[in-house]
Amino acid sequence: MTDPCVEAAAAPPPEPSRSSDESGLALYDFPAAGPPRGSLYLLHGFGEHVGRYRRLIALLNAQGWHVGAHDHRGHGHSPGVRGRLPGEPGFIDDALRRFDAFRRHTGVEPVLFGHSMGGTLAAEMVLQHECRVAGLVLSSPALRPSLSAFQRFQVTIVNAIAPNLVMTRPIDGRRLSHDPEQVRAYHDDPLVHGSVTAALVDWMLQSGARSIAAAGTLLPPTLLLGGSDDRVADPQAWHAFAVRAPTTRLRFVLLDGGLHELFNETAHWRERADAELGGWLTALASGATTISAGASADTQARAGGVAPALRPAS
Repeated sequence: MTDPCVEAAAAPPPEPSRSSDESGLALYDFPAAGPPRGSLYLLHGFGEHVGRYRRLIALLNAQGWHVGAHDHRGHGHSPGVRGRLPGEPGFIDDALRRFDAFRRHTGVEPVLFGHSMGGTLAAEMVLQHECRVAGLVLSSPALRPSLSAFQRFQVTIVNAIAPNLVMTRPIDGRRLSHDPEQVRAYHDDPLVHGSVTAALVDWMLQSGARSIAAAGTLLPPTLLLGGSDDRVADPQAWHAFAVRAPTTRLRFVLLDGGLHELFNETAHWRERADAELGGWLTALASGATTISAGASADTQARAGGVAPALRPAS
């Protein structure tokens, strides 16, 4: 029998079913390839869009996961000023509203997946807004963006004087992946932008700090996955989160040498990230997360015991 993961890796990514809601947000729906195992809602990172996750979504669909997502305001096909922190409704309001709509659409409690800035959002939703989720996946979460002391000082000053001043600070794709094709695709993507404001960076810093402080109250089974050589999000913040979180709730996996986008990395890191996520989701769907007996040469892990099976939304 052909491995569905191998088939997904070889198959072209799914074409998104895109629509919009009353606020104009670009919405995406990717049904499972066969009988659904569960549902997962994806929050993308800063300056990018859902389209950059089509390979990962194809893999999840092949494994039986119905995936939903939206482009954040000011990102991808959604309206809004590039790089500006939205007012009301903001990123968090949109994410809470769309996650709830996806829950009602699928009829089951979804897993919440957030990458980078999307990880900041996902952690805030669960730890600061008590959002109900079947499980939480934090992929290289920007709980503390990698900034020098001088850059943090600059953010503080500019945020006090001109918080909504849009500046161009493009991310070098070589900080995201070792894969030259992925770097080229990132730089050539017309929907990727490097516009940012001090208010947006300050929100990530403040929200991440609050989530780290609240990690001890973590309830849903959680996978925190990142690369040790990440130069966009600070891995030390993940360690700070992990030491506070209940050991029965969190699995923390750090892939040695990996950069910020593990799911867009070269095969060495990408296949390990795919396997970690796939295995964790399979365990979650069956009603229990697995505990690693120890860390492998390139993986440090803290794992959590029993997790609730995916249940109908109430």
